[in-house]
Amino acid sequence: MKTQFAFLLAAMLMISAAPAFAQQSSQGLFEKGSKLTEAKKFKEAAAVFEQAIEKDPSDGILFRYLAWCQLELAQYDKAIESARKAIALDPDDYVAFNNLGWGLLQLGRTDEAITELETSIRMNSSYALSRNNLGYAYMKQGRDDEAMDELRAALQLNPNEKRARNNLVSIYFRAGKYREAAAELETLTRLEPNSAGHFAGLGGAYMNLGEHQKAIDAFQQAVTLDPKDVQNMKHLGMAQSAAGKRNDAIATFRQLLTEKPKDYDVLFSLAIAYNQTSRYDDAIAAAKEALELKPNSEQAIMMIAMSYVSKRDRDSARVYLPRLKELDADLAKILEKALEK
Repeated sequence: MKTQFAFLLAAMLMISAAPAFAQQSSQGLFEKGSKLTEAKKFKEAAAVFEQAIEKDPSDGILFRYLAWCQLELAQYDKAIESARKAIALDPDDYVAFNNLGWGLLQLGRTDEAITELETSIRMNSSYALSRNNLGYAYMKQGRDDEAMDELRAALQLNPNEKRARNNLVSIYFRAGKYREAAAELETLTRLEPNSAGHFAGLGGAYMNLGEHQKAIDAFQQAVTLDPKDVQNMKHLGMAQSAAGKRNDAIATFRQLLTEKPKDYDVLFSLAIAYNQTSRYDDAIAAAKEALELKPNSEQAIMMIAMSYVSKRDRDSARVYLPRLKELDADLAKILEKALEK
């Protein structure tokens, strides 16, 4: 009898302890998953959160974190499903509403996304990420004024919210507000000094403002940070040429041609720089190479013809006039006047 009583007592203790053990196990998995997300190991984290949900499917936070991982893994349909489950378990979870909105936005369901993101902000107007995401959604619809309001609100809440600054830069460029774009990009280069993209964007803003030396400095830094990005070097050469530093531009374009010998833009830009330094034969040669790549390029034809005119070789220039008339009547008229002088 004593043995039977001890067995029953042990069984009762095991039954009463089971829920506490399950809860502890779920919490441990949650902590493990959280550490994995912090390390940006989203695939592993998602697997851990799924295990935690099996042990405790009533915890909305687990579904919220799972949705976050699925968003990072571009599993948008799954993320939407997980976010909806999180909301069903906790209707006041503003982060889950944000996750739901972002997932919908990635699938192009912008109107639905805006509804969910606005709900998130109504619940917590101090959540910077929702304000940034709503601003981005407004951008997608061309509602730039409303977008700027949300993005600026996000930055007031979190000045280091880089996504909001990037989104503002996009709006400013689209609106031709290059001074404002440059200001945001200057901040971004301080926040992320190793980002070649930020310096390239800054160079573009300064080029549009006509501040060529600042553009050169920015593009040079972009090239230093990412020497393999041919586009940044191309823009550096264009900035050097615009600043009147044509020998520097020529050196940059010639270096580029060692990596991309069949690049029309580089060859044509090199032809311009040669022409501007009175190296007409070199300009003609570069422009002819460009023309081989784009046989219908009226700009390349005009560069060849005008370089011949500058050499006082009007007969060679006149050869290109009929073709230019076919492609661009206005340029042809300019060439005709040059040939008459």
